[in-house]
Amino acid sequence: MSYQGLIAETVAFRGLNGDNGEGYYARPTTAGKLPGVVLIHHMPGWDEWICEAARKLGYRGKSAIHPNQIETVNRIFTPSAEELDYYRRVVEAFDAALARGSAATTVDGKLVDYAMAAMAKRVMAWADSVGAKK
Repeated sequence: MSYQGLIAETVAFRGLNGDNGEGYYARPTTAGKLPGVVLIHHMPGWDEWICEAARKLGYRGKSAIHPNQIETVNRIFTPSAEELDYYRRVVEAFDAALARGSAATTVDGKLVDYAMAAMAKRVMAWADSVGAKK
């Protein structure tokens, strides 16, 4: 199916506990700066897996269609204290590197540069806005 520059198709995937599921994958028909998008419908019993997959894809939240989903959505999408500690250390290390005249450093063996420092600051600001525990 094609709609205003998109091609959409149904995709099958294997999820939590080996269960099968389906979603829709939409991608642009021409090259551009926007990637494809996978939309997975709500499926009872899959809320945790779907939230974890969405967070790993870079999403910061999910629409809930039932009040029973709220705790799971909040728990999975809210940065943990360990994540916030890591991002705090990233910002501190990068600021120290800049003070030394370098635009890159490492934290826990991982490269930290402008892009990583900016992402760390965004996650920390987002966590502050949702009242994440530090």
